[in-house]
Order: sequence, then structure tokens, then C-alpha cells
Amino acid sequence: THGCSSLPCPPPPPGASYVSGIVALYYPDEASVGDDPEVQNWVLDIFTNGFLGRSSSGTGQVGV
Repeated sequence: THGCSSLPCPPPPPGASYVSGIVALYYPDEASVGDDPEVQNWVLDIFTNGFLGRSSSGTGQVGV
């Protein structure tokens, strides 16, 4: 599924980044990103392997 209620999806608001527009296609709100286990596991992998578990990096928090 995606965040749009009908196709074609409306364009992102002016000033929105490309990534924000793509994310908005699949996640209707911020809570749905935090509820996606695949995204959370991906962030955990980046935090653990990319940042070597440093809590000062600001990543790896649930819902980030």
C-alpha cells in the first residue's frame, strides 16, 4: 500500500525534498514510519554497523 488515497498521487508540497516526496508516497504520517519493522531494522543496522553503536550519533532510536 501507499500513503495516497487515490492514484495518481498529488505532487509533494513546494519546497519538499525529493526524498520527502517519495517517503510520503508510502507513509501517510510519521507514526507509520516508526511502525514499519523493516525501516526500524534498517536504521538499527546502520546504527550498529555504520556508527558502531555510538549513542552520540543521534540515530538508532526507535521511531527515528
